[in-house]
Amino acid sequence: MAVDVGTDGSFSLRQGAGAGAGAGGKPLSERQSTLSLFAGNMDRVTPEIDKLESVWNPAGLGNAVAGGLGVPGNYLRTPEGQKYAAAANVWAEAVLRIQTGAAATQPEIDRNVKTYFAQPGDLPETIAYKQQLRSQMRESLGEASSGRLGPGGTPEQIAPPAAAGTIPEAVLNNTAVQKWAREAEVSIEELWPNLSAATQQRILRGEE
Repeated sequence: MAVDVGTDGSFSLRQGAGAGAGAGGKPLSERQSTLSLFAGNMDRVTPEIDKLESVWNPAGLGNAVAGGLGVPGNYLRTPEGQKYAAAANVWAEAVLRIQTGAAATQPEIDRNVKTYFAQPGDLPETIAYKQQLRSQMRESLGEASSGRLGPGGTPEQIAPPAAAGTIPEAVLNNTAVQKWAREAEVSIEELWPNLSAATQQRILRGEE
């Protein structure tokens, strides 16, 4: 069973083969299930967020006035404004749940929304930069899960462990790699082949 979150904040249950299971049907750990669930939520709302930002100005004055009025102001939001606010909340909450493993408070979600999403008065360059921040966050989640999270938050096949002696000693002793492996609950031999080539190069150069 898996939980899907729509751009309007609604929840739905999904059952079927692969829901809650990793590659080959192997059950995910609790931490991996949390990563998969909330990363999937992020991926499901991202296309709608990108679409809205391409055809509608989320930094416009009208949206700012409506947002400043709280619940009553929601009636003054455009349909685009309501969708954007709902999707941004889903994405921002998902990041917090992945980072902390605990339920997120609304003030915490609001701070993340301000960090990653367009706010009243933001320049186009600022909106584009926040889009980049969201992309970088999603990429870092994939690396932290040792490649287990593919598009849609679904677990991907993990490459077989590297043969003994093929992992450089500098990698085995790297504190960042050790931390990522602990968080993903895999061995370094499983983690290493699933890191991006760019990340591997940074580690080998001693930049991580």
